[in-house]
Amino acid sequence: MLRDGEDGFIMVRLLAVLFSIDLRRNLTESKQRKKATDYSVAFFPDS
Repeated sequence: MLRDGEDGFIMVRLLAVLFSIDLRRNLTESKQRKKATDYSVAFFPDS
């Protein structure tokens, strides 16, 4: 059984992988729908 620290680290790694996959998919879609992406970026700026 993993200690809490190790388990938390695995969760962070898992979320990072899922996020990067989602980010790449969004980048591919944005190339196809540039105007819609520019419009949404204006209302949802990066933190």
